[in-house]
This record gives sequence, C-alpha cells and structure tokens, in this order.
Amino acid sequence: MSSGMAFNAQKLAEYILTGSEFEVCDPSPCPYNNHIGALFTDIILQAGVNYGTVVHPRVIFVLENYPQAYTVSRFYVTLRKHGIENVLCWNHPVKLQRMYDLLDFCLNNGIQTAHDLKCFLHDINHIASFKKSKG
Repeated sequence: MSSGMAFNAQKLAEYILTGSEFEVCDPSPCPYNNHIGALFTDIILQAGVNYGTVVHPRVIFVLENYPQAYTVSRFYVTLRKHGIENVLCWNHPVKLQRMYDLLDFCLNNGIQTAHDLKCFLHDINHIASFKKSKG
C-alpha cells in the first residue's frame, strides 16, 4: 500500500473512532435488476444523446419486452432473433456495432451477468482492457 493510501486509511479510522456520525450504507440496488440487456443498452446508447428522452425509454423497453435477455448470451440471442435495430429501437450503425463489440468482449472474457462484470472490473488490468472498447 502506498504511503498516501495508508495515510488516508489512518485518517478514515481516526474519523470513525472519534464517534462521528458515520455509517456504512448498503449500495443502491441495480435499477435494472441486473438485467444485462438493459444495462448494456444504457451503456452503449448514452454517449452524446439526451438520456431522459432517448436512452431511458429504450432501456425500459428492453427491460420490459425482453425479460429473457438478462445474461450476455441471452441478450445476444435476443438481438439476433429480433434484430438489434428492433430491440434497441436504434438504426445508427456505429452504436449497433459497439453493442456487438461489447457483447463479444464479455463473451471472450467469461462475463455473463452484471455480477460477473462487477467482479471483472475489480481488477485494474481488466478495467484498462474494458476501457479500450469504444463507446
């Protein structure tokens, strides 16, 4: 551990020990109930567009109309079966290709669920490889 991290950890411990109002909160639950299709729709579509009027309705559409698409493999099958343009309600080829690239990345790295993705991203080397993906 670097000396800066040790110093910060020591400051945190001192703060807690002073009796300050400190409590650990449970993390917020995933708003998509760990539905990978909804999560990836959110991730891929949000760059450069209005979230409230463009992205969020599409995320909800995927969540409500394709409940079976809760893993990477199932989402991939859903996109192939129903057409990616229909599932995402999107026609621009760049974001559609980014979705397939993200799915391929996950399949190549053994990621099937939101939990798998979270665990994968706990490794700093994995974060770097994930960030190399466009979008």
